[in-house]
Amino acid sequence: MTREEAVQFKTQWSLVNLARIEEVRRMSSAEKVHDLEMLFEFGQSLGWSVPTGGEGWEYWSRLKELYDV
Repeated sequence: MTREEAVQFKTQWSLVNLARIEEVRRMSSAEKVHDLEMLFEFGQSLGWSVPTGGEGWEYWSRLKELYDV
């Protein structure tokens, strides 16, 4: 890859990232929690483990319950 191609690639990905940021801004909180839950389940399917318990886990559980995920 030439330097010019690398710069073009980086510029194109910057535009993709900006579009994704705008898309996420438009999502409801429930949609964001749902997407996060899907990522969590995907990680578990790969064998990744998440420690349970503690303040962070309690917060996550409340969010899931609040948004019915």
